[in-house]
Amino acid sequence: MPPQEVSYILVGAVQASWFGYSLAIALLPGPRQELLVGEPYYSTAMTGHGRVYGFDGTKRNATFTLTGDIAYDRVGLSIEVGTFDATTE
Repeated sequence: MPPQEVSYILVGAVQASWFGYSLAIALLPGPRQELLVGEPYYSTAMTGHGRVYGFDGTKRNATFTLTGDIAYDRVGLSIEVGTFDATTE
Protein backbone atom coordinates (compact mmCIF):
# COMPACT_ATOMS: atom_id res chain seq x y z
CA MET A 1 0.00 0.00 0.00
CA PRO A 2 1.49 3.36 -0.98
CA PRO A 3 1.98 6.02 1.70
CA GLN A 4 -1.00 8.27 2.30
CA GLU A 5 -1.07 11.94 3.14
CA VAL A 6 -1.93 12.83 6.74
CA SER A 7 -5.20 14.72 6.77
CA TYR A 8 -5.32 15.61 10.48
CA ILE A 9 -3.48 15.19 13.77
CA LEU A 10 -5.05 13.63 16.88
CA VAL A 11 -4.25 15.06 20.31
CA GLY A 12 -5.17 13.93 23.81
CA ALA A 13 -7.70 15.59 26.08
CA VAL A 14 -5.37 16.14 29.03
CA GLN A 15 -1.76 17.33 29.08
CA ALA A 16 0.83 14.69 30.10
CA SER A 17 -1.72 11.85 29.82
CA TRP A 18 0.45 9.85 27.38
CA PHE A 19 -2.11 9.98 24.55
CA GLY A 20 -0.91 7.55 21.88
CA TYR A 21 1.12 5.37 24.25
CA SER A 22 -0.53 2.29 22.77
CA LEU A 23 -2.06 1.87 19.31
CA ALA A 24 -3.97 -0.89 17.55
CA ILE A 25 -6.12 -1.35 14.46
CA ALA A 26 -9.40 -3.19 15.05
CA LEU A 27 -11.05 -4.90 12.08
CA LEU A 28 -14.80 -4.80 12.65
CA PRO A 29 -17.73 -6.28 10.75
CA GLY A 30 -18.85 -4.23 7.84
CA PRO A 31 -15.93 -4.32 6.91
CA ARG A 32 -14.61 -1.32 8.76
CA GLN A 33 -11.53 -0.40 10.72
CA GLU A 34 -11.03 1.56 13.93
CA LEU A 35 -7.78 3.06 15.14
CA LEU A 36 -7.60 2.45 18.91
CA VAL A 37 -5.50 4.94 20.87
CA GLY A 38 -4.55 4.47 24.50
CA GLU A 39 -4.19 7.33 26.98
CA PRO A 40 -3.19 5.53 30.22
CA TYR A 41 -2.80 8.60 32.43
CA TYR A 42 -6.05 10.30 31.44
CA SER A 43 -7.97 11.64 34.44
CA THR A 44 -9.76 14.74 35.57
CA ALA A 45 -8.56 14.53 39.17
CA MET A 46 -4.94 13.25 38.87
CA THR A 47 -6.01 9.66 39.55
CA GLY A 48 -4.81 7.98 36.33
CA HIS A 49 -8.05 6.29 35.33
CA GLY A 50 -6.92 5.99 31.72
CA ARG A 51 -8.90 5.96 28.51
CA VAL A 52 -9.04 4.26 25.10
CA TYR A 53 -10.41 6.11 22.06
CA GLY A 54 -11.73 4.59 18.85
CA PHE A 55 -11.35 6.57 15.62
CA ASP A 56 -12.85 5.41 12.32
CA GLY A 57 -10.65 7.64 10.15
CA THR A 58 -13.45 9.72 8.68
CA LYS A 59 -13.54 12.40 11.38
CA ARG A 60 -11.42 13.89 14.13
CA ASN A 61 -13.77 13.04 16.99
CA ALA A 62 -13.64 9.61 18.58
CA THR A 63 -16.46 7.24 17.69
CA PHE A 64 -16.26 5.81 21.22
CA THR A 65 -14.25 6.04 24.44
CA LEU A 66 -13.61 3.56 27.23
CA THR A 67 -12.63 5.15 30.55
CA GLY A 68 -11.38 3.42 33.69
CA ASP A 69 -13.60 3.79 36.73
CA ILE A 70 -11.12 2.96 39.49
CA ALA A 71 -8.21 5.21 40.49
CA TYR A 72 -4.94 4.18 38.82
CA ASP A 73 -6.64 1.70 36.44
CA ARG A 74 -4.45 3.08 33.64
CA VAL A 75 -6.84 1.85 30.95
CA GLY A 76 -5.03 2.18 27.62
CA LEU A 77 -1.58 1.21 28.91
CA SER A 78 -1.80 -1.65 26.43
CA ILE A 79 -4.38 -2.58 23.83
CA GLU A 80 -5.01 -6.04 22.43
CA VAL A 81 -7.39 -6.73 19.58
CA GLY A 82 -9.04 -10.04 18.86
CA THR A 83 -11.66 -11.29 16.46
CA PHE A 84 -15.15 -9.89 16.87
CA ASP A 85 -18.09 -11.48 15.11
CA ALA A 86 -21.52 -10.34 16.25
CA THR A 87 -23.23 -13.24 14.45
CA THR A 88 -21.83 -15.92 16.78
CA GLU A 89 -22.61 -16.58 20.42
